Amino acid sequence: MTAPVSADPGVDPGTPVNRTTPGSQGMASTLGVDSERLLLDTAALRRRQLCAAFLHGSARSWRIRRRVWPAAVFGVLIVAMVIAALAVAAAFARQQELDEQRQSQSIGWAVIDTGSAVN
Repeated sequence: MTAPVSADPGVDPGTPVNRTTPGSQGMASTLGVDSERLLLDTAALRRRQLCAAFLHGSARSWRIRRRVWPAAVFGVLIVAMVIAALAVAAAFARQQELDEQRQSQSIGWAVIDTGSAVN
């Protein structure tokens, strides 16, 4: 049987060696950062990223998301103005028709009144 090889020469070869992925504990220990805390922070960051991706769709985050509601409000206002303009035009045309009918009726009565007065 072979004994496990340790990273430090002063460690007893019979003790088990903590095998971690390269860069996870080595870099953290040289910077003086707790590796477990670093792992928890990375997990929390990934969870926030996934939550933001789920909530905001294909955009990276809400900060760079294009706003749709100003364009929608602007579109609704334009449609309302077009409908109002069409309603005013229709009312004006209808009023013109009513004025012409009244005018023709008043001319007809004037002819009847003048004709009976002559006889």
